[in-house]
Amino acid sequence: MSAALRTAVAVALALPAAALGGGAAAVAHYVLVQPSDGELLAVAAEVTPDGFAVLEPPFVDGAWAPAFSRGHVFSRAQADTAPDVDALVASLTDAGWEPPTVEQTAAGTDVRARRGGAVVSVALEPRPAGLGTNLGVSVWRGEQTPSYPALVGGGIAVGVAGGAVAGARLGGRLRTRRQREYVRWRRRTYGEG
Repeated sequence: MSAALRTAVAVALALPAAALGGGAAAVAHYVLVQPSDGELLAVAAEVTPDGFAVLEPPFVDGAWAPAFSRGHVFSRAQADTAPDVDALVASLTDAGWEPPTVEQTAAGTDVRARRGGAVVSVALEPRPAGLGTNLGVSVWRGEQTPSYPALVGGGIAVGVAGGAVAGARLGGRLRTRRQREYVRWRRRTYGEG
């Protein structure tokens, strides 16, 4: 009976503790690990090269707080000069971004780079008739360390272990209390002998 009680209490406390641990880990990842929207806005403003007139300042799109859904940041700018991909790559590298990748697209050139938990994509598109360059900046969250599944899994494991240990201890105390009550009842009923 005592082992069954101890096990039942351990399981009863381990399940809510696992949910609490997983929830706490998810919130910690959202708040502490992922870059905030403000950090992404700062990155978008920093990436826009000198000489470009900002058409749309950086803004967050797709964020929805009730679902812990974080958005992406977008910005558009324009210049009267021809696209200079090499200068953009050099400025990103000098600013501490991992070596950018350059990809030619049908519309122009796409330069992607990563720094910390942020990924930036800068699209350089020549305007018709040599009238300059359109620039589009997109910033989003890349892979973070520790990853979301690893952190939540660890939180659940810690919650299960903590709940099981607390439940086993509580179950042991309940058993001991019941045993003492039984001994008192037996003494009252049958005497000391």
